[in-house]
Amino acid sequence: MPKQKHTAPKIVLITILIILGFCVSFSALANQDYDFLRSRVQNYQAFEAEELATYASVEDMIVQSQKEFAKLLQRSQILFISERASATSPIERKFVKNTLNDLRDDIQEIVDKLRNAKSECLSRIEVLKSFEQLASSMPEGTPKDLIAIYRERFKSVSELRIKSKKQLSRINLLDAQGVRMLDRIEKLEKGEKQNLLQLWKAYLLTGKTPIFSSDFWETSFSLHNWAQLRKAEYTAALQNYKSEWLKHFSVLIVVLFICFSIKGLVQKTITWRYSILHEHRKIRIYTFTALFSISLCIANMLVSTGTLELFSYFVFCVFFYSILRLSKFLSRDKFLVTSGSFRMSVLLFISVAMISLHVPSKYITIFFLLFTFGSWTISSTNAWRKNRFKGLVRSTQKISFITPLVILSFLGFGRMACLVAILLCLGIFIRSFGRLWGQILFVSTEKGEKLLKGLISGLAVPLGWGIAFLIVYYWLTIFLGPTAIDDVMARQINIYGFSLTIGSIVSLAVLFFITKSCVAAFNVSIEHVGNRWPRGKRGAVPSMQTLFTYTVWSLFVIISMRVLGVNLTSIAVIAGGLSVGIGFGLQNIVNNFISGLILLFGRSIQQGDVIELNGLWCTVQKINIRTTLVETFENAVIMIPNSDLVTTQMTNWTKNSSTLRRDILVGVAYGSDTAKVKSTLLAIAEKNEHVLATPEPYVHFSNFGSSSLDFILRVWIDDIDYSIRAMSDLRFEIDNNFRKEGIEIAFPQLDIHVKNMPEAKPSKGSA
Repeated sequence: MPKQKHTAPKIVLITILIILGFCVSFSALANQDYDFLRSRVQNYQAFEAEELATYASVEDMIVQSQKEFAKLLQRSQILFISERASATSPIERKFVKNTLNDLRDDIQEIVDKLRNAKSECLSRIEVLKSFEQLASSMPEGTPKDLIAIYRERFKSVSELRIKSKKQLSRINLLDAQGVRMLDRIEKLEKGEKQNLLQLWKAYLLTGKTPIFSSDFWETSFSLHNWAQLRKAEYTAALQNYKSEWLKHFSVLIVVLFICFSIKGLVQKTITWRYSILHEHRKIRIYTFTALFSISLCIANMLVSTGTLELFSYFVFCVFFYSILRLSKFLSRDKFLVTSGSFRMSVLLFISVAMISLHVPSKYITIFFLLFTFGSWTISSTNAWRKNRFKGLVRSTQKISFITPLVILSFLGFGRMACLVAILLCLGIFIRSFGRLWGQILFVSTEKGEKLLKGLISGLAVPLGWGIAFLIVYYWLTIFLGPTAIDDVMARQINIYGFSLTIGSIVSLAVLFFITKSCVAAFNVSIEHVGNRWPRGKRGAVPSMQTLFTYTVWSLFVIISMRVLGVNLTSIAVIAGGLSVGIGFGLQNIVNNFISGLILLFGRSIQQGDVIELNGLWCTVQKINIRTTLVETFENAVIMIPNSDLVTTQMTNWTKNSSTLRRDILVGVAYGSDTAKVKSTLLAIAEKNEHVLATPEPYVHFSNFGSSSLDFILRVWIDDIDYSIRAMSDLRFEIDNNFRKEGIEIAFPQLDIHVKNMPEAKPSKGSA
């Protein structure tokens, strides 16, 4: 019993201690939760400050986007009106298209910014929403100060979330506005009924009246309206610049070029005739002008694509003039049209300006006729002062190319005349640039190796012509519009039921020049490498050149057929039908063709080999597919069918090497010292420069002849080309040395022995 009395208080005490322990642990856990909530409040305070800054930046971006959208909307309305007004002008339509492209890019850039801001705004709203959920589910027993802090943060977060939702709605409105503008631009481009090529065709050819017609002179024209339209286009072009300094820079460049052009014109008029001996200075000036102008033209296109095109055309005309002048100085181009480089440059710029500025056809015709008459008057006056009638004829010949343009102008096709003049000037540019490129490269390698000159002729010069063609093509693409060029290239030409596109014809021309350049470069290169080979292997060079040439041109034919759309299966059918004709009528031709391939691949004979055919000695000049050209030692050229060389016995004297063994027959009189004869012949052979020491010369005592002792001097000649000369020199030396040594060269002798000699009878008249 005493033990039970002491046990009960212990149980009560342990229970109280356990309860106190649980309370302490719960209190610690509660304190940890409250610390976590306080840290979350602090984190949300930092997050709220960051999101407020983001909200402010997005708000500024929205305000800026609204302003930009207002400007773009105004530009789009003007462009939509201009698009309706430019239904008949390809120049204005091209300008509108370029401006629409710029406008679409600007709108798309703003829309992308708005969509990025929209994603940020949505993420911000989601985070703020999670904080509100946390604040609404506060645990019981939370301290009052913490609850007050949460309520304060909850209020500010709710306000920020409401602002973010309003901001999101504004972003959606602006985004929808941008999408509507983009859709309108896209519908406008898809809804065009006429493409650019049809506009150019109507602009140049449709509804033109001759200059002698009364309708031509009665056509009304408002100069004020035309000037206002050009001013609006120029203003819209300047508005496409992103910064003010680019505007001022462009205007400054235009003014500087005008000043330098006037200065150059005055200087040309005053001192041109006195500076003929200082062409090197002019070459430097025009080289610098050409480089600077083309660089400025490229820079203008990169900075302001589709704007201020007239300025780009002016810079290109300066480049065109510089190239013509350099071509005149360096390549000495005597072509009549290129002699008037300044006149051609002015013609190019006036033609481009008249079309670009959309001058009415009547005034284009008048301007063109005045230019033609003025240029002829100026050149004829100067020529008349110098050479009278001959100079007048010469100056008339120089501008005779303008005659078709004058005829077109009289018929009322002034714009067409301007386009023909532009194409003529661009053709002259390609010719001058190609000649200039080749002349510069050949001058730099005038004393160089043949390989370098050959590679320049085969690769570098065609590359220069290709660069000139690409420059002209790119310029025409800018001037006429890319869609117009594409439509021209896709235009089909029907010839006897067979359709071709202009693009395929141009591709074939480019492929032809590439193939020709590759063949020329390979032939020159392999010839240069073959010159280092031994003479016995050099004959393989022409065979390799021929095989490569026929292989490459065969590939060109196959690729050309594919480009033209020719079905190769039909070609195979035609070839099968021709096999019957080949078996009968073309048997000899095919035989020679196959024999030519055998000679080229088998290399039984090569160019430069000396052969003997049916007793005829000749040198192989060239192995063709059907015949082989040989040259006899009498300088006669003979064409031998290849089948004869394959089927007939033939001796190739230089197949293995160019050395040749020759024998000289020498007969000495009986009684001569044979040892002395041998030593003399060997000494003569050793002294000759064309006789090889190895194999060494040899003297052979061949026979006891009827009237001589017969010897054979056997020698090896180093080259077959010197065999006749060496044999002649040896015979001269043998005769000379035998005379000195007292050795008699035998000649045919006959001894007569008389056994019975009859006595002579006296004559009747003797005493």
